[in-house]
Amino acid sequence: MLLILCTELALAQDPPIYTFSYSISHDDLAFSKQIPLEKHLTEILEKAGFEIATQEEIPSDLALGIEVRGIPVGASYRVMFEEGTLYTGAEIQGTISGESSKSKVLEKPFSGRIAPPSRIEFTSYLGMSSIYETGYINKKNAPFPKAWAISDFWNVLGRIIGKTLGRNASISFWIGVIQATSLELGEKATIGLKEIGPKTVPSLIPLFDSPYRERALTTIYQIGKPAVPYLISGLEKNNIPIQMGIADALGRIQDPKGIPTLTKLSTNRDPTVRAMAIKGLGEIRATEVIPLLRKALKDPDPVVQSNAVTGIKNFGSKGLDILINELHVENYDHLKTVANALGDMGQKKAIRPLIETLKTLNKQSSVPNFYRTPILEALKNLSGQDLGVSSKTWLRWWESEGQF
Repeated sequence: MLLILCTELALAQDPPIYTFSYSISHDDLAFSKQIPLEKHLTEILEKAGFEIATQEEIPSDLALGIEVRGIPVGASYRVMFEEGTLYTGAEIQGTISGESSKSKVLEKPFSGRIAPPSRIEFTSYLGMSSIYETGYINKKNAPFPKAWAISDFWNVLGRIIGKTLGRNASISFWIGVIQATSLELGEKATIGLKEIGPKTVPSLIPLFDSPYRERALTTIYQIGKPAVPYLISGLEKNNIPIQMGIADALGRIQDPKGIPTLTKLSTNRDPTVRAMAIKGLGEIRATEVIPLLRKALKDPDPVVQSNAVTGIKNFGSKGLDILINELHVENYDHLKTVANALGDMGQKKAIRPLIETLKTLNKQSSVPNFYRTPILEALKNLSGQDLGVSSKTWLRWWESEGQF
């Protein structure tokens, strides 16, 4: 298994280069020319690391033939006694054919449709101006780009590439799509890569050190637990953004198999890596990580401390005493984080320790009021009372009716 993972990691780092050629034909009325097909296709093929053959005599690994047509879809409108049609809907239809020396020609249809309302009514002739402002009275202004954006063109193209050139080429294609400037295309890549499965993860890991980090993380999260072995193998990269991305992904997936890797990262020299690893351990919520979270409370980095508090809070009553013991006033920022966590936990056992902490703060006249605020908010949340800043008032309430 380790040998297979290492081989796939190597392929992800140095994928084979394929050469593509393509031709695009549009409908006679050129409605489909309003969609950015060629712009998106060129961008994605280049970002996938493919070469585009610009001369016919240069052989290509895959020759694509794309036929596309735009169909305006109208809805009738009525203004008083006048009727007409607004082209507020559109449909994109077409076929993609792929031909390579290694396989027979594949041809698949694609489509996307924006449906118009069944009927549009205006209550007065004032509505006429809005009709002409939309431009939808003209067929060429139908929302073809919107129909294109929701079409299954890229899913169909990805399958053709996979069938003709193999899985690695398909993965490279989707890695190109995930880097597209269009947000909608990035979301389509998640679907395409999830369909291929966990073997896409080695190609996604380098994106942790790129502007497409969140898209890569979302995709790996969608793949789920089968991605974990590949994430663990990817840890060999001595790169802080990649280490942070691996820790983030393992935390989101919440598989206990990721605990040893997160434990290792929690001792990293870089505080941002430690912080993400502690965050991930807290998200997994296995009792074996509680000692690690408790240790992280003493980390010199405040973000690591804060993530440890959040992680311990996730354990509810099992973490309550640990956080109560953190109600000391040597570090006011840490105290604020702990008090907020205790207020959120809903454990009334924390009320008396919070009162004692408030008492200690009140004895220190130099302490700004905003450091008392999280203590007071926590007391208010847990008790349902709003008794002000006096610890004596809180203590009297506690002794008379607040003990649970």
